[in-house]
Amino acid sequence: MLLMGKVKKYIADFDSTTSVLSAVSNFLNNRNSPVGGKLRNVPDFILSIVNSLPESTRRGLYKWSGWYDAFPPDELKNVNASEITEWVIDKYPKGAFPAVFIGSANGAAAHLAAAMRAPYLPQTFLLPVRRSLHPDDLTGDLEWGKKYVPYLLENNTSLRVYQMHDPIQDRLMVQKMAYLRIKLTSLQNLYRYFIQNNLGFGGIIFICTCTLTWKVRKVSDRHFFQPGGFGAATEKDLIEGSPALNNFLKEQGADKSNWKIPEVDTEVPEAEWGFDEEIMSDLEKLAQRYNFKLICLTFNTPDDMSPFTAELYKWWYTKRNIKFNKMLIECFSLLEPKIVIDSRMVPYWLAFNTRNSTETLKDYCADDQSVPEKYIMIMNNGIRSIDISMPQHYHEALIQSSSKLNFLGLDESKYPVDLKSYGVYDKHLREIPSSKEQPEPLTVSELLSFYEENKTNFNLKIVY
Repeated sequence: MLLMGKVKKYIADFDSTTSVLSAVSNFLNNRNSPVGGKLRNVPDFILSIVNSLPESTRRGLYKWSGWYDAFPPDELKNVNASEITEWVIDKYPKGAFPAVFIGSANGAAAHLAAAMRAPYLPQTFLLPVRRSLHPDDLTGDLEWGKKYVPYLLENNTSLRVYQMHDPIQDRLMVQKMAYLRIKLTSLQNLYRYFIQNNLGFGGIIFICTCTLTWKVRKVSDRHFFQPGGFGAATEKDLIEGSPALNNFLKEQGADKSNWKIPEVDTEVPEAEWGFDEEIMSDLEKLAQRYNFKLICLTFNTPDDMSPFTAELYKWWYTKRNIKFNKMLIECFSLLEPKIVIDSRMVPYWLAFNTRNSTETLKDYCADDQSVPEKYIMIMNNGIRSIDISMPQHYHEALIQSSSKLNFLGLDESKYPVDLKSYGVYDKHLREIPSSKEQPEPLTVSELLSFYEENKTNFNLKIVY
């Protein structure tokens, strides 16, 4: 318990990785995942009072919430990669699993792991570190990283640090915390031990390989600084500017003349979603020694997994003679596979609340008439970014499918600073009718059979 508390102090619980880990581990322990984080335990009347505050005040609360969850930079020297992996495996029940997932965090792949009753071992983790900086001073953040990131790397030779500064999507919280994403470049003894002791002889290791890359500033072989992040705003927008960026800065009371962005000089896996291939050497050695089979799920953007998983769930339910008529559209860290399966829903996960994710959803739903009722949980990130999808964009995305769209826990007039939504998502999800019986798990052979029959329909490659 002491270790659990120590590691939890350093790992962000509002991130893509921890949401995937929480969702899958809770599912395998037959528990619901705590959608909405800490606010789900706050009384409703308090949440209503918070939501009645002026938007500028609510944005201030959002900004300082990042500082509250972060830790002082001097404590980076106490972060230990081995302890992080122990914290991960301690979340899972012990026993024989048909497969193990490892690699890039992905909400759609989390639903795949749940359907197969398989654990998910993340490669990437977010360390939120306290510091104060203007959101447009990316150069200042780079200099901060040069000072403090060595504290982390000195005692962790099997990590790479992808320092990320997104002045658009993370504009509020990046003012009070640094985003240090770390990627494991080796399996670590405890990941290796967990796999060899909980995966049967000849078992399957699914490697989630997101090939998304980003132009960065190389500080060292193990420290990269990434300006911006995945969304409809491109690297070119950030570096060269655009009318949309200029308008956004004007709305924020800022100016492009104050935009301080370091020159980029190399291209590496994207900080949050990309897969660092150096870990493959350890996986190949482990597979060879224990006769495990490696299967790579390869996709370019995090949203590419979602249409595949949604269609696979429909196929799986049909094979199990299960009727379905509902879809749950999730966003970023809002993820709950147990309620999805208990309620016989089709999952569709959006990487973020941006237009590129919504366009993927629109393309998928254009020809879909099989799921007439759709529920959606949208991520509130406190900022009207260049590429944000507002509630009407989700209605427009689904108009061709003639579906009824139900926003769970959302006050559309308060979006994207609807803080109350985080406290009521969980309650609204539990009101959806469910079944106590779990369907028979999806098997590896069924997954591969579905892929071979439908592989030309998806932006996903499975290599085995």
